[in-house]
Amino acid sequence: MTRRALVTGAAGFIGSHLVDALLIRGFQVVALDRRNDTDNLADARRYRQFTFAHADLTRDDPGEWVAGCDTVFHFAAPPEDALTDHLTATSRLLDACEAAGVRRFVYASCASVYGTPGPNRETDPLAPTTAHGQAIQISEQLCLCRGIPTGATMSVAALRYGEVYGPRQHPTALIPRIMRAARTKTPIDLYGDAGHRQPLYVSDAVRAALAAATVEVREAAVNVAGSHTVDLDELVAIVRTVTGLPVPVSGDHQRSDHAGTTVDLFNACFLLGFRPRISLPDGLRRYGMVTADPAKRNASRRRRNAPRWG
Repeated sequence: MTRRALVTGAAGFIGSHLVDALLIRGFQVVALDRRNDTDNLADARRYRQFTFAHADLTRDDPGEWVAGCDTVFHFAAPPEDALTDHLTATSRLLDACEAAGVRRFVYASCASVYGTPGPNRETDPLAPTTAHGQAIQISEQLCLCRGIPTGATMSVAALRYGEVYGPRQHPTALIPRIMRAARTKTPIDLYGDAGHRQPLYVSDAVRAALAAATVEVREAAVNVAGSHTVDLDELVAIVRTVTGLPVPVSGDHQRSDHAGTTVDLFNACFLLGFRPRISLPDGLRRYGMVTADPAKRNASRRRRNAPRWG
């Protein structure tokens, strides 16, 4: 029997990669997104078991899309200008999932819920320092609460992602900016980006989500991040080594109050059986190969992705 899954935020960075992975594994996938730009789903549209739902969960009834789903992956990120909308959407989606008998709900949370440099453990207090982090924290708690009651039929896993990078990432994110500076020889201003981080390649982020769909838990929050902790100078140095190009940096990037957020990964290994497979240098190398020449990348992708009817 073909398994059915719903992915919200499916046209986004991590969501679109998750859709691709589910389709490759034989799932029937409903990809839901409020945006009109769905270029990231070009490969997914080649599959017969793929359905795209253009919808806004703050006003559209999600009942028809969650019907028959074994797993729902809520990867829609809170819009910066409408954080309360994310809470409304999450609550409505949870209600629909419970009514439809969904077995597992996987929520894409974020390490920003901690609000401290770390390394943070899942049992540490949550004290987000931004409105975005607060919206994620509240939404995460809304999700986890659904798995607590003894008679709950739906279990919940919340993945507190660190800094994820890779193809399809927004160009204003840190690693795309650094890679672009190396290629174009254009100085990059890194003011405000200082601090330690654990970059995680997107394929590993997807692997963690797939593991969270099957792990035996009622409700659990799990840190997911790369195993390589670096500060900003180390990250720039690795980009230089991987690309063989200088990275021109302008200004004093160390003048920042931002200390970064790092996390402890014991539970990711213990509960999910998850360890990152892609090292930071290897991930940056892969990312650089994909983004260096869009024309060659698209031609290669067309050859590689002939229609696959699963």
